[in-house]
Amino acid sequence: MTNVHLFYFGPIGEAGHYLWDHRGKMLWPSQIGPWTLGELDGSVQPKRVDQAEGLALLHHKDGWTALAFWDRTIDQRMGSNSVYVADAVLSFEEIVELARSRFEHRWNQMKFEVRLDTTSDSSKGAK
Repeated sequence: MTNVHLFYFGPIGEAGHYLWDHRGKMLWPSQIGPWTLGELDGSVQPKRVDQAEGLALLHHKDGWTALAFWDRTIDQRMGSNSVYVADAVLSFEEIVELARSRFEHRWNQMKFEVRLDTTSDSSKGAK
C-alpha cells in the first residue's frame, strides 16, 4: 500500500475543515477523486441525529475510498467531521491502518474508537 495516496479532510490544529496531504500541506482543489469538498463536509458521514463520534461509513467510488465519521476532537461544533480519502479501493481495516500511520498525530488526538456503522441505511452501499 505504499503507492496509495491518502488525504485528510477535516481540522488540524484549529477549527475549520480543509484538505491535507500526508506531509501536512493544505490543498485547495475543488474536489478530491470523485468527491467535491462540499460532499466530504457532512454528506458522506452516517445520517444520525446524535452524530456519534467515531461511527464511520466507508465509501467506494470510481476506484477511490473515503472513510467518513463525526469528529469533534478539535472543532467542538456539531457537524464537525473527519474524512480520509485514498486513491485506491481499500477495506475498512486498510484505510484505518493507513490513516493511523500517515496522519499519526491527528489520529492519536481522538479519544474514541473509529468503528464501522453497520446500522445506517447509507452503510449498505458505495456513494
